[in-house]
Amino acid sequence: KGVSAVQLPDDTFTRQSYFLSVFGRPDMNSACECERTDEVNLAQALHLVNSKNIRDKLASDQARA
Repeated sequence: KGVSAVQLPDDTFTRQSYFLSVFGRPDMNSACECERTDEVNLAQALHLVNSKNIRDKLASDQARA
């Protein structure tokens, strides 16, 4: 019995997402939840302050982040 395409993991978005990598999302090499971190670091703070995505959302007419 084979595996359907829906059951295959797709990490395309994760690999391309700087936000997820900065905020502790581990690679898909391991299924262990212990690789995730909940510690705050300087890169996270700088990303929230300087993120183009956040600035664009706040500057929009709807002003929602």
